Amino acid sequence: MLCYQCGYDISTVKSVCPNCGAAVADYKKIVYLSNYFYNEGLEKAKVRNLQGAVSSLRQSLRFIKENIPARNLLGLIYYETGEIANALSEWVISVNIQPEDNLADAYIALLQSNQNRLDKMNQAARKYNQALDYCDQGSNDLAVIQLKSALSTNPRFLRARQLLSLLYLQAKDYTAAAKELKKLRSVDAANTTTMKYIKEVEEEGGEMALITLGGKKVGGEEAISYKNGNETIIQPTGGMAPSLDGTVIPGGLINLLIGMLVGAAIIGFLFMPGRIQSIRNDAQEQLKALSEQADARNTEILEKEEEIGTLKSEIAALTEEVAMYTGEDGKSSAAETLEQAATAYLNDSSSGEAMQLFAQIDPQVVENTQSASFKELYASLESRLKPQMRNYYYNRGVEALQSGSSDPAEAVKALETAYSYSNTGEDGYTSVIYYLAESYYQQYMRADTDEKENYVSSLAKAKQYFTEVVEEHPLSQHVESANDRLNAIQAFGVNLSGE
Repeated sequence: MLCYQCGYDISTVKSVCPNCGAAVADYKKIVYLSNYFYNEGLEKAKVRNLQGAVSSLRQSLRFIKENIPARNLLGLIYYETGEIANALSEWVISVNIQPEDNLADAYIALLQSNQNRLDKMNQAARKYNQALDYCDQGSNDLAVIQLKSALSTNPRFLRARQLLSLLYLQAKDYTAAAKELKKLRSVDAANTTTMKYIKEVEEEGGEMALITLGGKKVGGEEAISYKNGNETIIQPTGGMAPSLDGTVIPGGLINLLIGMLVGAAIIGFLFMPGRIQSIRNDAQEQLKALSEQADARNTEILEKEEEIGTLKSEIAALTEEVAMYTGEDGKSSAAETLEQAATAYLNDSSSGEAMQLFAQIDPQVVENTQSASFKELYASLESRLKPQMRNYYYNRGVEALQSGSSDPAEAVKALETAYSYSNTGEDGYTSVIYYLAESYYQQYMRADTDEKENYVSSLAKAKQYFTEVVEEHPLSQHVESANDRLNAIQAFGVNLSGE
């Protein structure tokens, strides 16, 4: 156990933190009580007393809101009873309190990984709400239909099945009610509402309902006995809990005594209420964001489908005219390459293959062609690929340049292509120019001594682009390095004028 003020281990300390001097006696009581109720909730959950477990876990969180195991278990119980929104809310709060090493992360990821199941659970919740509206309108038959549909999607939706049981009880269909109550008992063995309905079935339902339910009264109306697996469970019908010595103490009095005992301590140590509220707000925002992301993804899918349809039509029109592109100007090859690039783009919109094929097409051929289909498809594909082309070839060029190969020709070619797809003023424009200059510089530097004269033009281009970086982009991060390169080129004493 750590001190709430300085984080010092106070497990063996009685009343005062030896590190910061904080009074920790009451704080330790609060921590112990929070852990006590968490353990109680865990034990109740193990025997499927989920309603009791929720009550204990909420009590645990009243003492220590940052009790991560208690909050995660509460989320699991909500999930088990079909309360998906509540479960997700608890887990999101948990992750916000403890971002690292938190099982709630795995729970959220597991829930989000199966979008189909999540959608079905949301549908079940909507149908349950619709059933409530029907009940308010007196349309119980429609409510039953909605509840059956909700339960077919989410069989463990406890509140939906309880409402369905109640509607059967109102309709005096005790056998149907008993069937639903039996299923409820398998989810939450000691739920108060469920036990109340069971008592009514046993009193009013007759022998068939009792057989369906599989239970009987014990000791008149004071207790109910029923089977849960191989165990016989006796559930008291009253609201009194026996103490250790056998006397009966009202459960509410116990809570009252506990509250009086630690009331003052709670006021002093239940810190960060504002943060918890903020976390709850963040949780709601994240839930809203998830919904918006799903809507955005659906819109994106529709746009992609429309885009694919347009490209397919353009490819079909071009295919009909491919045969027309014959002769010495290479138009046939350009048309086929364009068709292949468009097809590669349809298969993968971020495909490097599509970009490489598109880059092979000579813009002069496009300008000189008489085919409207060719020009339309080229323009359409260029508008889609151009934003990606610069980054794709820039990354390839820098990677080739930094690989240290003896011939940086590949880097030069890739960066020239990236430069051709760059516009002045764009983010990263100066980086493209700088690394293009560097690729030309390295082409000269890595050439053998007796071959350097063949790469003087490369050195001239390097000087041109380094100068552009220094003079036209003086605030660039590459200015200092470009100046160093220009000084080095000047020191070589090489005639770059070609005279």
